[in-house]
Amino acid sequence: LRAVASVIKPYLGQPFVHVNKAGGGSTIAANVVAKGKPDGYTIVTLVSPGAIPEIYTHFRVSPYSSKDLRPVIRMTANPYALWVHADSPVKTVDDFVKAAKAKAGKMTFAHAGRGHIYHLLMTALQNKAGIKLRDVPTKGGGPTIKETLGKHVDAGIASVTSGKKHMQAGTLRMLAVEHTGRIPWAPDVKTFAEQGYDFNLSPWYLSVFVNAKTPDPIVNTLHDALKASLKDPKFLEVAKKRGMFIDYGTAAAVLKDVENDRKVILPLLKQLGMGPK
Repeated sequence: LRAVASVIKPYLGQPFVHVNKAGGGSTIAANVVAKGKPDGYTIVTLVSPGAIPEIYTHFRVSPYSSKDLRPVIRMTANPYALWVHADSPVKTVDDFVKAAKAKAGKMTFAHAGRGHIYHLLMTALQNKAGIKLRDVPTKGGGPTIKETLGKHVDAGIASVTSGKKHMQAGTLRMLAVEHTGRIPWAPDVKTFAEQGYDFNLSPWYLSVFVNAKTPDPIVNTLHDALKASLKDPKFLEVAKKRGMFIDYGTAAAVLKDVENDRKVILPLLKQLGMGPK
């Protein structure tokens, strides 16, 4: 959003001011919009926990629900991948599954925290492959990659950008990517779906929302300005430098993303004892 804010003025007719309101899996920021005026002057960028907080009540009780928000546009996607050390004999998801069965429940993987989308992906993999793994929670993608590099775990699940430099340095291997397609800088790495493991989990989409009562003309104005910003040369330069994956989607596409997350993520959370009570 900071990158968009730096280029949006010519398309919107006024500047954007970026305000960081951290905490609560983005629900603190989203609540400002959900309880604010429906005038389009305050917007929020969210991933799944903030967009549909009602399915994450094991972690926090949100003062709003998805019904209080209206999607405007999908801006980016953050694909994630299964990583192993480059020395590992495991080279595909099938190899990983065979190794897990051979270790009889002792194979380990690091992730960004129980209930996180990365943890849920590996839960879905265990369900589909009929394997049992030992999970090792960390404090984020960086620590997960560090654990994998240090061979403290057999594998790590983290964003593709967090392991990119290590893959290019020849110290990490990407077994599979959870995305709608392959990664441009790693075209030989197949998606989970291509390898026979289709979980229908969305990439970590970042989308813009406004108050649910915001009128159509305002939403349309914001959409058009944001869409134009995503094509701005200065924005594209920043996106490339930061490794952002631009993945434009309409408001209807965002609603579809949200409903897919609800359908796929909720059963996994319930399986882990983390679903709504």
